[in-house]
Amino acid sequence: MKRLLRTALVGTLALGLAAPAFADHEIGGYFRTQFIMASQGVSAGWGAPVVPGAGLVTKDEKPDKMVDNRLRIRWQNNINEYVSIVWFGEIDTPWGQPSKGAIGSGGRQGMDGVNVETKHAYADVKIPDTPVSFRVGGQGWGGAFNGVVMNDDMMGVRANVKLDMVSTTLFWAKLLENDRFREDDKDLYSVQVGLTPIKGLKITPELTWIRDQPGDRDDFFAGIELAHKIANIDVSGWFLYNWGTDESGPADVDTQAFAASAKVATQIAGVKASLRLMYFSNDDDAKDDKSINPGGRDGGAAFSNGGFEFFDEYLQIFLTDIYYNNWIGGRRALLDAAYSGFGLFGAVAGGTYVPPAVKALTLRGAVGYFMALDDERNDSAAAADNREGTSLGTEISVSVGYKIAGNAELNLRGAYALLGDFYDGQAAGGRDPDDLYITVLMLNIPY
Repeated sequence: MKRLLRTALVGTLALGLAAPAFADHEIGGYFRTQFIMASQGVSAGWGAPVVPGAGLVTKDEKPDKMVDNRLRIRWQNNINEYVSIVWFGEIDTPWGQPSKGAIGSGGRQGMDGVNVETKHAYADVKIPDTPVSFRVGGQGWGGAFNGVVMNDDMMGVRANVKLDMVSTTLFWAKLLENDRFREDDKDLYSVQVGLTPIKGLKITPELTWIRDQPGDRDDFFAGIELAHKIANIDVSGWFLYNWGTDESGPADVDTQAFAASAKVATQIAGVKASLRLMYFSNDDDAKDDKSINPGGRDGGAAFSNGGFEFFDEYLQIFLTDIYYNNWIGGRRALLDAAYSGFGLFGAVAGGTYVPPAVKALTLRGAVGYFMALDDERNDSAAAADNREGTSLGTEISVSVGYKIAGNAELNLRGAYALLGDFYDGQAAGGRDPDDLYITVLMLNIPY
């Protein structure tokens, strides 16, 4: 009996001593199921080669349908006040579909798929009694410019120095380790400075160099982003210049391009309203490239910037769907025009409203219009480089969300894009494509 009591006492003391360690663990993430129906061609491709107009269809084509499913888990272990370890993973099980690794059934009958993926795995370290901290390992990097240059996950080292009015971030990432014994990799180097000279004003210059040695090209992105709050009005904007050289072909191709965007947001009669404008230069030179090359791209190669530009505008077809997981992510204006040499001008007006009497309800709406700067690219007479006009079209997007239990939200959203003359003759057989639409019923549970 005494031995039993002694054992129980020792176990209780051990749990008591371990309790503080358990308290330093944080777990978060989200569970998301989406029932999706959309016309074919809503997405121009995710990380796919640039083919302007790809996927567009004409009448009598059946819509795409899918039930998407994702569980994301973020675990953080705060070892002490200076050191934390973070793992951020996800489990994708689209209904009826196999695992990404082709092991087990995944979302098919029987389940048991090998489908746990690692998104982030890093250590955060703060140097005691200094303004210096750093992060090492797999992490997300977005920088400035609404994700146009980069917004993705990668292995790297980030160093931060934070002072009262100035903060500096240095970042290096290994995007591709080719032969470990040769200088033939793809790397990203970035420096970002945050300045707050007065209250409410933030100025952020940023310089990024993507060195793609296997692709024989270098891309540089330099720009500045500003954000200022005046009373209840938030004003922000940025300017980005892209230059570089592609030496992979018989003749070098030089890039000289720029992009800019501005946004005004305020609250009017309980509605959070905003207006964003965007501009991307067009390529009017057959020898050089005057269109933005996000992540380093030329001649139709795959994109590598992560593909989440302008997600906070809540469009779903011409810009990125903020809730994109495994299926349709939109981006048609960027892929079809901005990054393809035609240039782009876009305007998006949106609003969010939470009725005071029903705070569990959230209503969102946005309208966007997009047009190319030119109906010809690369100073070329080829049919693939010419369009009937410059208007991409107009998208109307709406969303209704209701919290049915705590943070669990049931959300119904949809979008319709009326295509302009830029897409005339771009469907199969040289026909005019149908307008595009998407509807989604989503259960989203952040935790």
